[in-house]
Amino acid sequence: EIFNEIARRNVLGLGSTGSMQNRELAANLVLRLLGSRSGEVSSLKEAIVQGTGEGVFNQSEKDMVARVLQLRAIPVKAVLTARNELEYVMLDAPAEEVLDCAENSVHSRLIACLRDHRDTPEGYVPRADLLALGVLHKVSQEEMQKLVKQPLYLPESVSILKALDEFRAAKQYVGFVYDEFGNFEGVVTLRDIMEEVSGELPDQSEIPEVVKLENGVYRLDGGAVLTDVARITGFKAPPSEHYQTIAGFILDCLQRVPEVGEVLSFGSARIKILRADKTSIDAVKLILNLRR
Repeated sequence: EIFNEIARRNVLGLGSTGSMQNRELAANLVLRLLGSRSGEVSSLKEAIVQGTGEGVFNQSEKDMVARVLQLRAIPVKAVLTARNELEYVMLDAPAEEVLDCAENSVHSRLIACLRDHRDTPEGYVPRADLLALGVLHKVSQEEMQKLVKQPLYLPESVSILKALDEFRAAKQYVGFVYDEFGNFEGVVTLRDIMEEVSGELPDQSEIPEVVKLENGVYRLDGGAVLTDVARITGFKAPPSEHYQTIAGFILDCLQRVPEVGEVLSFGSARIKILRADKTSIDAVKLILNLRR
């Protein structure tokens, strides 16, 4: 997709003013990148520099392609998140502990393992799935085990480029990385690899979540933007210049910070406060009346 975008820009930019030589340079470079061998890297770099000078590639495109060419030499262990920086959920922990872990996590996935066995994880569990179990009161080791998803398993010495091929072939997004002795070293995601190409992307954990728990019931972060809430849930707050988030809407309506557990009615919808402190609302549950 990266190469397609570069090619698309070049076709649009060269269609009216570029020479045939420039068009051929852009087309040949992209085609060679898709199937290049290590011996061609230096000539490709020269082509990139030449293309930049002739207006075929702008500087940001040149930098992106140059980073792609380096992926073959960078091991996947260079971009992984180390195991001591991960968040874990214990499959054999009490239900209250599991739900507390899910509700307070800032990550969309938690590493699943048994207590005292962090070095041998079972897989990973989507945070939203754990929250849904809590709503349905089905938090048990058996039910949580059903949520565990298997990652792609990668040796730490494999290159980022090879890992990208493995992700694509396996249709996976999350990889567990192991050293030569079979020790769990950490996690690498497709996102980590793409950041090596395009630069740092917005952190998913910084994006306020709207999680569907069951039909007509959603868990919303306080910072969830109302336009996103309306698009995903159908709940539409009255437009106002005084607020943009679900927390702002509630505070504007009440003119105070509600208590945890308090249930508020807005038309046919109800909002239960899940987490709040003296100054802000962190999370709420939106319950819609789906009856016609």
